[in-house]
Formats: sequence, C-alpha cells, structure tokens
Amino acid sequence: CTRLEVELSVLPDAVRLTVTDNGIGIPPEQIFHLFERFRAPQQPSRMQNTGVGLAIAKQIFEAHGGMLCVFSDSRGTQFFSMLRQHSA
Repeated sequence: CTRLEVELSVLPDAVRLTVTDNGIGIPPEQIFHLFERFRAPQQPSRMQNTGVGLAIAKQIFEAHGGMLCVFSDSRGTQFFSMLRQHSA
C-alpha cells in the first residue's frame, strides 16, 4: 500500500511544504525532464498525465521567489517546495 505524507513547516523566513510517498520512485533518467512541459514520466499508471502540472507549479513557485524540486529512488519520491515569507 502506497503511503503519502504531507509536511508543512513554518520557518522564520520561509514556508516549506514536503510531499513524500513510498511508491516505486521515478527513474533517474526521467527526473531531469520532470519539470518540462509535456514530458510526463513514462510509468505504468491508470491515470492520464499531460505533463504540464509540474512545469506550471515550478514556474509559479519561481515567480514568487521560491523553489520546487524532487528527489526519488526505488523507495519513493519526495517533492520539496519552499516560499520565502515577505514582511508586511
């Protein structure tokens, strides 16, 4: 059974969101292209994937001075995102 873990951390100058699963992982040769438009991972799945969601999400994070990255191996995948907090 695949487990999904979501963690939100409020740091002094940033907010960090981490989403982790214990699935089959994403092959290293596909990680490099994961945030490119229309380059969905080639994995067995019942879900249709257009390959635009992660590209758009990364652009949004970067437009606001943040970051979005991914780490993956055969034990699962972790998406790590961070946005800086701006003082009011």
